Amino acid sequence: MKKIYYSVFLMFLFSILTSCGGDDEKKTEGNFDSKQFQGEWCSISGSTATIFAIANNTFTGEVYTNLATTPTLYETLSGTWGYYPMNDMLQMEVMHSRTLELVTNSYKVLKADNRTLQLREQSTGSVDDYYKLLGTITIEAGNSTMLTYQEFSPTGYQSTNSSIATIDSRGVLTAKEQGTAFISMFSDDAIAIVKVIVNGRIDKFVTELKGTIDEVLMKYGTPDVTGEIGQNKAVLYKTPSSEPSLSRIQYQFDESTREVSRILTVYQSPSVFNADKEFVKNSFIDHGSNLYGPFTDFGANPYFISPFTESGVNYISYNNQEYHNRTGHY
Repeated sequence: MKKIYYSVFLMFLFSILTSCGGDDEKKTEGNFDSKQFQGEWCSISGSTATIFAIANNTFTGEVYTNLATTPTLYETLSGTWGYYPMNDMLQMEVMHSRTLELVTNSYKVLKADNRTLQLREQSTGSVDDYYKLLGTITIEAGNSTMLTYQEFSPTGYQSTNSSIATIDSRGVLTAKEQGTAFISMFSDDAIAIVKVIVNGRIDKFVTELKGTIDEVLMKYGTPDVTGEIGQNKAVLYKTPSSEPSLSRIQYQFDESTREVSRILTVYQSPSVFNADKEFVKNSFIDHGSNLYGPFTDFGANPYFISPFTESGVNYISYNNQEYHNRTGHY
């Protein structure tokens, strides 16, 4: 009798080891192969999106909330996972960054293919559909791009937040304001998701302030006007083809060092301006300090914004008033 029990135990142990093994190992029983779980998956439920990426026996994840209003990264996830084919169970050891708790979750695998992962959580009985995350797109506010994936041919699209990113019937994605949105793509028999991160242009311009005018010229080509402003020289692009939502960009630079010292931009789109203003608020303005005048007057002219640096101090100019982040001076 002991010999029989020992043999059964060895068979059970072998099934666990093979189910948790690498890509080259085959399943022993069950309806699914552990390879089917690998990749990036996304579930959108109400105002929450959950992403996790499975690779080998580890995974990472993110949880976003307030998708329709102000999408926020609520927490990150990390841990390990294993598939148990004898009962089609997927088990995850999850570390939550928000609570620093390690939680064990068990899921019954109801469906798993190259597009959909359907799981039923054992403790609650809730069923969640995860769809393949085809990728993450980072784009600047005001720009557009066509969503094309050879492995997926959608017949329809939907954005979780049209104020951040819109998508038309042809698959043309247009970035509106700074933030994160998720695009669901529908075909006749499947769904896939793309994560979209929209950055304000100021983020890029502030980066360009750390470079030289020669780098700008190489990037944008021959300027429309070259001249002098005070002790600095400047170049002007009147209708920059690479920045379609701007009517002009002016770069001022030091003639001796060739370093960019100021960038002036004129916006055609209020939504792009607002995205950049949000970046300014989060990156340059000390919310605990008093600005010159009430905050409601900040950015009274919605079509002009001027970021620049001088002597290592970052300045932002709105409506001819300068706000800067030098410590103790606002």
